[in-house]
Amino acid sequence: MKTIAKHILRLRHACLRALPLLLFPLGACVAEEGECPVDTHEDDIAVSLVIKGNLPAAGSRAALSDLDGTLAESYININDLYILAFEIDPTKGVADGESKLKDIIWSPQQAERLPESSISSNGTVVLLRTFLSSEKYKEDEPFALVAVSNISNWGGESYTLSTEKDKETTLADLQKTLTYPIVMDSRWVPDNAKSDGIPLFGIKRCSLSGYNPQYNNSANPYNLGTTWLLRTLAKIELFTAADSKLEIASAQVVAYGWNNNVQLIPFMKPTGSTTLILNRMEGYNTDGSDTYGSTSQVNLSPDFTTSGFTPTASSYTLNFSKATVKKEDGTTAEGFVAYLPEYQLASTDGTPRNQIVKISFEGKTQQYTLTVAPYDNYSQPDTNPTDIYWQYLLRNYLYRFQIQGIQEDATLSLKYTVCPMQKYTTDIPDFN
Repeated sequence: MKTIAKHILRLRHACLRALPLLLFPLGACVAEEGECPVDTHEDDIAVSLVIKGNLPAAGSRAALSDLDGTLAESYININDLYILAFEIDPTKGVADGESKLKDIIWSPQQAERLPESSISSNGTVVLLRTFLSSEKYKEDEPFALVAVSNISNWGGESYTLSTEKDKETTLADLQKTLTYPIVMDSRWVPDNAKSDGIPLFGIKRCSLSGYNPQYNNSANPYNLGTTWLLRTLAKIELFTAADSKLEIASAQVVAYGWNNNVQLIPFMKPTGSTTLILNRMEGYNTDGSDTYGSTSQVNLSPDFTTSGFTPTASSYTLNFSKATVKKEDGTTAEGFVAYLPEYQLASTDGTPRNQIVKISFEGKTQQYTLTVAPYDNYSQPDTNPTDIYWQYLLRNYLYRFQIQGIQEDATLSLKYTVCPMQKYTTDIPDFN
């Protein structure tokens, strides 16, 4: 039986860049569109939220050779964007599912958001300008900024938000169980031209402890830091080596009930607890520092018992889409991509759940199966992998395969490397 000889140049569990939201107090107001907000309370704090949708610049840990997400993978629909402030329990240090809504800074519903807020875009950079109440935001009371976007095309109805005591919105109330969009040709890719992006979530612990009203003002704003948006989907990328003499005709994610649900927020409920927490994100619950009090790459398994898991019908096939992919040497190649919700790869009942990708080649009648697993030196897949990114497809992870050839025997030849995703900084637009 013929098998694929696969070479994974980089099977990265974290190559998709987290998209940055930069929060800065407003200096002089310059806008391409819309009016500048008018502060009706002279003691309030002017802030500006910068959402950058183009490709980010390289970060400080680029030595791991991570790859950027594409523009479409970083797209934020400003008409489907919520930016909210939540209280932080001082005994916990970071926000969790019980944190209460403090302010609706921005919402698609005009009546909900802060009246001083305005938003504009030049196509690649989105700017939100508003004022935080000096009565509600104190120097010794940290708060969390939360942003979610791109949920409406995934069956995510508008939020009902409230800060009223009898019906306060909590962070847990933002959780959405989104449904993978089933389309005519059974394929989906993000398309910013059609306002169709990957659902995004981000959170940032903010503090005004360094704010000095005598020093910080509109001309010298107080920097509140960066909020990173985490993509809710994993990406699988396929292409052939130039000397393989192979051309992919089609590829599909098949059978075994891959997950049809997308959980917007990577919550987990500890055993014996009723509180949803965010400890799936690396280090988030460790402390409230800038390092760990913000969105970071997930490094724990999805909590399907809490967030739900809806397997697709065994007959349903998700087709890969043709795309230009970026190779390790910086050159590009024609390949195929697919985006998937988090999914359990490890078998619990003997079903080979990680054999989910089938490929057809031009000029060949046989279909070939890719197994998402680590391999030993004899090209045998590990049937019980311990690394979390082998046990599950994880959100914001890139699984990248290069196919080198087809062998006549039953062995597989491959190499793989796993490297962590690094966050990226971006240039701050000039507001002066």
